[in-house]
Amino acid sequence: MTPQEKYNAFTQDLLSINSDFKKNNYRASSMKNLLDEMESQIKKNAVVAFADETAAVNTCANPQDSRITKYRPAIGRLVQAWGKAGRYPYAKVQFMGYCVNAAPKRVVDKKDYLGLDDEKKDVEARVALLARAIDKAYGEADKSAITLKVFVVPEFFFRGKKGAYAMTPESAPLHAVEKLQAMTADDKYKNWIFFFGSILGTFSLTKGSGQEPPKPPTIKDLTTLSIEAYTLKLKQYKEAKVRDVEVDKSAKAVVYNVVLTQKGGTGLVKTETSSDNQGKTYKKTWNTGAFVTMKEYKSTIDFIDRVTRKDTTAYALEDVEHIDLGGTRPTGPGKEQSKPEGGDGVFEIDGVTIGVEICLDHWKKRLRESPQASGQKKIQLQIVPSAGMSVEAKGSVAMKGGYVFNCDGLNTKSGKKGSRSHTELRKVKTMYNGGTNAVLFDHAKSDASTAIPIAVQPVSGANLSVSGSTVKIDELFAIDAGEVHVYGPVDLPDPENMP
Repeated sequence: MTPQEKYNAFTQDLLSINSDFKKNNYRASSMKNLLDEMESQIKKNAVVAFADETAAVNTCANPQDSRITKYRPAIGRLVQAWGKAGRYPYAKVQFMGYCVNAAPKRVVDKKDYLGLDDEKKDVEARVALLARAIDKAYGEADKSAITLKVFVVPEFFFRGKKGAYAMTPESAPLHAVEKLQAMTADDKYKNWIFFFGSILGTFSLTKGSGQEPPKPPTIKDLTTLSIEAYTLKLKQYKEAKVRDVEVDKSAKAVVYNVVLTQKGGTGLVKTETSSDNQGKTYKKTWNTGAFVTMKEYKSTIDFIDRVTRKDTTAYALEDVEHIDLGGTRPTGPGKEQSKPEGGDGVFEIDGVTIGVEICLDHWKKRLRESPQASGQKKIQLQIVPSAGMSVEAKGSVAMKGGYVFNCDGLNTKSGKKGSRSHTELRKVKTMYNGGTNAVLFDHAKSDASTAIPIAVQPVSGANLSVSGSTVKIDELFAIDAGEVHVYGPVDLPDPENMP
């Protein structure tokens, strides 16, 4: 952020606190001298950080003016950013969820996954539909720079006709990451974070032969390797399998079920030269705003079972198991931010600490079993993309004043299946403490019995045009194109460290 952008954000912050404040007519405001000093520094190109909040207040004409008290939260945020690297801290957060039913299609007494035969085209069609949903959300979103926009997509949005995409050199999951990052690489999304629920990919297990093959590409590789490097690594893995081992047809296929969290905006891609263990040099490219969380617990409803499966070539529940990349499920303080193979459930974006749990992981208290360690930041936002889950107090780990947001792709709020699914926003009244569950407000703003979005926007069900082909919505999703739920901006709690 430039100093002018930080100045603008500060005035937006002041206006959000006092609707009578006008940034172009503040001459009678208690903030007048502070704003004048900031403008002067910008003009002189000599921006100087404030030593602390008191120093900023002392710049005002009358530091004892009682009117300053209400602006103290904004002044505190200004001190964190003025004359320093980084952006102006967010003061508010706005949640948006794409409610689309991602369940398999029921055909009499059988079920089918929906999708296109060409997996890369399948991905492109789903991204095109997602773009429509994001456009709807953008039209309703608060455009202020002090409001963080959170957009969540339900579990299983990207899974394809077989129930999971094949992890090949032409990998559909990697193609999905590329397309999603390209779609959100626009400065109009620089104050957005997208949670692209979930992307499924599979590998086959192998029989041992005394020589261990290279590891398959990891979760981190989905976002940290260039196409060239990723393809090379996968090629080496598959060549080693052909040479030294054979596919174990009796073993379960291993499944990645991951959520890509992506910060919007430009300037996030970094590149450096690296080399593999055979001395081949390549460019390593990664997106600094990308994080991937892997689901750890497989649910009995994650896949169609063999009896119900109509397409016998599709993956059945009995045929798959979640991949274990060397301690995928460690517990204990701080473990969610230190998984060596990736898939972390806690990370920080733009100064906001976020926790992600995919469906059953929330019920199983994944983040609660691996709480933030002493000195680590408390979770401000807990995001739960799911297909058959709601917000549970026993699994809620966000700090007091923080939020838990669920976007589900299977059930209505009442639990009835076969509709557009639901979103749910809950504010934390009391943070969990050891064996004591969190206490949640029924609504983000009050104790009202239901959480009501300020806008519900249906997504167009018109045919999609993908690579010269026409794709119908019912080829991808069983019910319709869904709808976007947009909640009003709410106060974002200030960061706190764990004791």
